Amino acid sequence: MIRTALYVVYIFVTFLLSIPFWIPYVLFLPLPGKKLVKKYVTCMTGIWARNILFMTGSRVKVSGRENLPPSDEICLIGNHQGSMDIPLVLGYIPRRTGFIAKKELRKVPVLNLWMIALHCIFIDRKNARKSLAGIHRGIARIKEGNTLAIFPEGTRSRGPRMNPFKTGNLKLIARAGVTIVPLTLNGTYRIFEESHRIRPSAVTLHIHPAVQTDLLGEEQLASLPETLQKIIASALPASPGSTQSG
Repeated sequence: MIRTALYVVYIFVTFLLSIPFWIPYVLFLPLPGKKLVKKYVTCMTGIWARNILFMTGSRVKVSGRENLPPSDEICLIGNHQGSMDIPLVLGYIPRRTGFIAKKELRKVPVLNLWMIALHCIFIDRKNARKSLAGIHRGIARIKEGNTLAIFPEGTRSRGPRMNPFKTGNLKLIARAGVTIVPLTLNGTYRIFEESHRIRPSAVTLHIHPAVQTDLLGEEQLASLPETLQKIIASALPASPGSTQSG
């Protein structure tokens, strides 16, 4: 419980202390090229995310870094075990990475500032039409030179096995010709979801080879969600392709 209390205090304090660091982001915005903005946001959010995982006492191992394309115009597709998945991606994927987030998070002070800086896409999950429009905005952001991360399970599995992927968003992204990089995240659920308190865990992040969707045929595009789920499951300790209902 002490570790959990310290973690909560750390989150609160770092959120408050991060406010002055958001000011340079605003000052960099008018500059041409936007490279300085990207580097600054990537650096600041990466440091924060790695410290978050450090505060939990967890150890992180990353493999497959060589599979990450040099371009920022990619969509990261990963399994979703727990709340620490986002810090894991932010901390160990060297890209300014936005996420698909529920619209309510736009109202959370300080957090919303950094989510805007990351180019997160806020959607209304209760409105299918608006959710679809959000995915189209995400695709546009990628084509503008940004990185977007999506968890197709839609909710945390809270364990080592994956829930079935929701295929609608994946099909839209694939047919837009976006480069997809599959990610396998493992061990994050043990940090909080397993016991509902902060505990150290051995966490792994595996980066799989990129999938160039613009080179795929119709049959390959149609089966891509299933293919991606098998790729991601292949690096989990559970049997490849296994899923759980949820």
